[in-house]
Amino acid sequence: MSPELSRGLLQLARALIVAARNWSLYPPEHPTVGVSVKRLCDAIHESSLGAVFSIGITPDTLMIESTAADSSQTAVAEAAALLHDRDLLRVTFLGDVPPEAIHAFLTILALDPADRRARGGPARIWEMDGHPSLALEQIDYQRVLAREAGDIPEPAKRDDVWKSIVTSIAGGQKAFFDERQQARLLEIAGSVPDIADLAIAVAAPKCTLGGSPMITLQAATVLAAFRHLTSIVGLMAPDRMPEVMNNLAAAAIQLDAHLMMQMMQAEENPAAGVAIVQGLAGAFDDAKVAQLLATALALDGKASDRLATIF
Repeated sequence: MSPELSRGLLQLARALIVAARNWSLYPPEHPTVGVSVKRLCDAIHESSLGAVFSIGITPDTLMIESTAADSSQTAVAEAAALLHDRDLLRVTFLGDVPPEAIHAFLTILALDPADRRARGGPARIWEMDGHPSLALEQIDYQRVLAREAGDIPEPAKRDDVWKSIVTSIAGGQKAFFDERQQARLLEIAGSVPDIADLAIAVAAPKCTLGGSPMITLQAATVLAAFRHLTSIVGLMAPDRMPEVMNNLAAAAIQLDAHLMMQMMQAEENPAAGVAIVQGLAGAFDDAKVAQLLATALALDGKASDRLATIF
């Protein structure tokens, strides 16, 4: 993430925290609220320059195109926690955002959690009461409610089992997983957000000393993670393989554009087992193919010969 973008995101995070706090303390017409709303509008404009600007949300940090912001900045961590606690996965600003849109957004953030969930979650509420300059993406509410009712198993936790899986895959060595790790990998394979999080986690260490991503190495590591997932599914639940390939494809589209393009152009060893790249290509629908080709044109001005042979 460039220094300019990092600074802009930090200012936006600070403005969001202040605006949300003031909205909960004062009535909408209070001057303090007006000032904080204007600052948030200005921070959004300075970060987006009037273009589409999308922020991913994790429990600990904010992300731009799968690149994490500096979570050691208190404002970034607080803003991430604030949005994550409201069941949001992504906030997208579609150009300049007027004060009335911020008012509606802050209203949703201030809702009682039970009320927010009873109404279908922040994204569903926004579809009814929101503003077209802002789009919200939320967690899978049906899955959350079913989990709380005990109808489905707990999804992948970010505990020691998760960390050991990430370490094994990122380390590059031939990984051997115990029963708990295998069970967790099977859970991850069933969840697009968990697959995307795993891909980001294993790729994150593959950077230069200066912090620049080593895209080729990152792509190879993510493909290795996908290969581990398909191997576990092939052994433990082979009937789920089509579903899992669709999940992998959906997760791949969420990754950094450069990383995804490098993955799709990678040459695979036939002895490695499942042909992940070909499997991903086969799982892409027309919309995903169009998105991938548009990304190639935006990055390189053309689709490579390798990419052309895949599709």
